[in-house]
Amino acid sequence: MEVALDTNALSDFAAGSDALGEALMPFRSLVLPVTVLGEYRFGLLGSKKRARLEEWLDELLGDIRVLEATSRTSDVYARVRHALRTAGTPIPENDVWIAAMAIEHRLPLATRDKHFNVVKGLEIVGWQTSGHAQRAPPVPRARQGMRPAVYERTAPAPSSSAQRA
Repeated sequence: MEVALDTNALSDFAAGSDALGEALMPFRSLVLPVTVLGEYRFGLLGSKKRARLEEWLDELLGDIRVLEATSRTSDVYARVRHALRTAGTPIPENDVWIAAMAIEHRLPLATRDKHFNVVKGLEIVGWQTSGHAQRAPPVPRARQGMRPAVYERTAPAPSSSAQRA
């Protein structure tokens, strides 16, 4: 079973959050809505850890699926946004797209943003944070089938060129 990550989940995943790791335990693979990828890359532009996190992200992208926006997504987006507007419960624009992609693909969304709770038809996977991320230990090879394989690379690894030097 797959789970889609919101931007805060991707950030916590990169930081190795133990709480997020526990919440994602039932899922075999992770997917990223393309909007999340854009938000995360935008955040990296101002990060002191930019180079290391970009390298980590590029490696991660080789292991997970990215959900693209399609014509079908636009239909789901329109229905979700209309329902939110009608109910008087708007959420940030990018989050409507993220919700639409998760709903379209029938995936739960891992997020800490409470405003997603007002989106009908969207299953939320939440976790508690202690205010600071903790490094998750690497997953033993024998347990790989129990957790997403990408857990082996939660910590940004040193560059491969630095390893060869």
